[in-house]
Amino acid sequence: MKTRIALLFSGLILSFFGVAKATAMEVGTNFWFLANWSGEQPFKEDVDWSDAYANGDDIWNPTFIDELDPYTVLRFMDWGGTNNSKVEFWSQRRPATDAGNESIGFISQSSSLTAGLAYEWMIDLCNRTGKDMWVCLPHKSDATYWSNLAQLIYSDLDPSLKVYIEYSNETWNGGFAQFQYTIDKGVAGGLPGSNQWYKGGAYSVYQSLGIFHAFENVFGVDSPRIVKVVSASGNLDIARKAIDNVVNSSSWNPNGITVDAFANAPYVGSGLDGADASIASQFRTKTDQRIAGSVASSVSIATDFNLVLITYEAGQHLTDNADLWSANPAIYDEYLYMLDEMDEHFALFMHYTHAGNWTSGGAWGAKEYTGQPLTQAHKYRALVDYVDASTPGSGGSSTVVVTPTDDRDTQSDVAAGTNSQIAISAYNTSFFRFDLSSFSGPVSSAKLRLFRTGSSSALTADAYLAGSDSWTQSGSVPPAGSTLMGSAAVSAGTGWMEIDLDPSLVQAEVSGDGIISLGLESNLGGWTFVSSREGANPPELMLGGSSTFTLNPIADRDGQSSNSGTNAGIYASMWNTITVKFDVSAIPGSVADATFRIYKQSSSSAPTVSAYAGASDSWSETGSSTSSTGSALDAATVGSNAGWIEFDVTALVAVEAVGDGIVTIAIKTDQSSWTQFVAREGSQPPELVLTSQ
Repeated sequence: MKTRIALLFSGLILSFFGVAKATAMEVGTNFWFLANWSGEQPFKEDVDWSDAYANGDDIWNPTFIDELDPYTVLRFMDWGGTNNSKVEFWSQRRPATDAGNESIGFISQSSSLTAGLAYEWMIDLCNRTGKDMWVCLPHKSDATYWSNLAQLIYSDLDPSLKVYIEYSNETWNGGFAQFQYTIDKGVAGGLPGSNQWYKGGAYSVYQSLGIFHAFENVFGVDSPRIVKVVSASGNLDIARKAIDNVVNSSSWNPNGITVDAFANAPYVGSGLDGADASIASQFRTKTDQRIAGSVASSVSIATDFNLVLITYEAGQHLTDNADLWSANPAIYDEYLYMLDEMDEHFALFMHYTHAGNWTSGGAWGAKEYTGQPLTQAHKYRALVDYVDASTPGSGGSSTVVVTPTDDRDTQSDVAAGTNSQIAISAYNTSFFRFDLSSFSGPVSSAKLRLFRTGSSSALTADAYLAGSDSWTQSGSVPPAGSTLMGSAAVSAGTGWMEIDLDPSLVQAEVSGDGIISLGLESNLGGWTFVSSREGANPPELMLGGSSTFTLNPIADRDGQSSNSGTNAGIYASMWNTITVKFDVSAIPGSVADATFRIYKQSSSSAPTVSAYAGASDSWSETGSSTSSTGSALDAATVGSNAGWIEFDVTALVAVEAVGDGIVTIAIKTDQSSWTQFVAREGSQPPELVLTSQ
């Protein structure tokens, strides 16, 4: 067994000994079925599949692409036609030129042979979005299939991206053909196990090792570009025994193939009624029960076999009034709670699914359909806010999405608070009034989003600050205004269009009465209709504020070798320098403010403590020390009592954040005697608190 595993998740190193997590849980997604009934609309209209791939065409719906932003990994299980697959040979896979790529649909056990989406298009999507790829290989596929797929992915997937490799999907699930297939193969092949179910589980792991071996023959042994996944839910003892009896057996694993990750599906809410008045509290109870139950068992397996613990699917699992619970705003808080609890145990949370139609019997999609407004997609909003709050530090962004309190156009017969759409043109202005009082600012970005309800030509849309906020939907039309807030060139067709607004102009309205009225026009003489606030996709104003992150050091030390890298205390004086190193390379945007905080223990004197830029970043906790410093940053005279000391280090951090991303801060006192501070190994480690825009 491996005793240590290091994986690269989206550019951030996560090192594990057992399952001791080193960073926040990442979020990925599964996709719902490719069908016109599914709610998932990933493709542009009228794709010419015959030559789109050869021409390098971008076939993807821009709204769909935008919605993938919070995810780091894309799992193509349903798009790949994995469940009940009859595909065995490479020649049976779907080519990129097949028009059937647009609608794979649902594959039942009685369906004829149906291949999933072409792998070339899966790779294309990952390359265009910068997301890692997760493939589920058909349960009947042969070794040639495995090798050819490995070669295709190795050749075409962006080398900075990884591929997660999984044998089939839920071979433990009696509802799928792969369940009985693996049992029959396990029994016939004499795989280890006390009964047919254990033999079936062992066969699944055995096939997984064969696939991993085929990929390693192409990518290299233990290549950081591949993540070898064994997945299981249901009876987890079957998975435990299978890993132990197959992976750790020289007979069944003669090539010594290793596994990287154990994946579970910790769904929450099975058996609940989404219409129950106490659904929120019941869902939280179910979350706690899930953590104490199958999650704890999964942690045990991952720990015992030194595997990274991830999910292959997860989310809510109601099958009774599921649509009502997904549409209930209370699910937002419960999803955040669920994610926070899962964060303690999993390195990667793969939500099932991104977009998918909601019914009483199942509402798997984080969104009900591609393009659903954020104000209605409470599960998706929770995923977005969780990602914003957990990456890369402990802070988060203050993003607010507001819909209009009023909207109208200049035509009295199409206006005024009743119709589901309003019109814009070169001669007809639509107006939108937003209440911004819920936004605490400052405004770093602003975007107006409008949904075109009917097909139209390409256009240029211009947004102006209206001349007055004193108007109503059924009263007089406000002055159009002449202050241009933003413009956008919009391609033909229906769907969301977005206009970036001048943040400084929006900030002025936030700082004023908190009300903003916008007027929208186009360059076309004919009308273009957009959804009104009464429509299915009401307008949205998205405001982005500053983000706050709190980082702990990656190294600290003083000038005394005996206190370097292990002790909870480090010491400063006029002769002894403390150096503290931070990695700020993952901070998004530009640094607007940076405060260095360090905790001073009680002392007999009241020293003046000064902070300096470090003279060099080339030092370690156990190497040679340095007493030299760079430019002075800030100073504070403190009392003899214990407590936090804060220094303004904005000037240094702002420069280093756009440089190599490493910041060294040095501190000294004006006293010859030592003053003790808490090191990163202590209970109150140093902090770098950053605000970015």
